Amino acid sequence: MTQLALVHTGNLNFAPATQVDREGLERAALPVGGLLTAPFRKVRNGKHHRLVFAMLWFAFHNQEKYATMEDLRQAITLETSFCTVIEKIGGGQYRIPRSWSYAEMDEEDFNLLHAEVVDVLLGSLFQNQTPEWLADAVKQQAWVDGILSFS
Repeated sequence: MTQLALVHTGNLNFAPATQVDREGLERAALPVGGLLTAPFRKVRNGKHHRLVFAMLWFAFHNQEKYATMEDLRQAITLETSFCTVIEKIGGGQYRIPRSWSYAEMDEEDFNLLHAEVVDVLLGSLFQNQTPEWLADAVKQQAWVDGILSFS
């Protein structure tokens, strides 16, 4: 299977985004009128992705309960709607935190996850703070540490 990136060119027209994508489409050798199907997802915003992970990093370094950032990520995710729910044989449910990876979550879902993560952090680790405080604190810490810029 070939993965292609298409760019929207207006009026519901799409074109290969890169030369590699163009060559992949040519290799598909689709005849005129042929049908090509593929799952589509909106590409995630890299700056937004870095911002959310910087927020996770900030939260990790301002708590003492979790030994790894991955443990904290999973604990936070369990407090959101981004879990797979499996019914136990004897009743009740298991909640399994979903991955935050690019392959598993598009930008729309990641925006929703971000909002829920902010709510979880403000309701647990940073009580009595505002979303604006959290955003500013994360940006300031990332700048001080030289991690990245969000502008």
